[in-house]
Amino acid sequence: MARTDPQVNVRLPEPLLERLRVAADANGASLTGEIVRRLEASFPKSFDLLKLEQRQRDLQLFRERLYDVEWRLLLREALAPDERGKLEAEQHVLHEELLSIQGEIDRMYASLNSGE
Repeated sequence: MARTDPQVNVRLPEPLLERLRVAADANGASLTGEIVRRLEASFPKSFDLLKLEQRQRDLQLFRERLYDVEWRLLLREALAPDERGKLEAEQHVLHEELLSIQGEIDRMYASLNSGE
């Protein structure tokens, strides 16, 4: 976890807090790490699969948009320089977003396959 992650203050019954501390120590984790691990494990895999499916749909939409931009660039050799520049900039942004989404999907698959 990064220090930039949001902080949340919660009240816990003392016996529960002590059990979490003991478990964290036994697992070689910080108290925060133990709490996060347990919370993550409480979400069903179906939730992760829904997120994965949504990101796959997003990926397909970005691919279609990129294809459209590239097609317009190919068909219009005589584009005005400013219009061509705008399309090329959009092409670059779409390509970067595609790489980002694909990386996220790859990490989701890895997480689902490792049983995390």
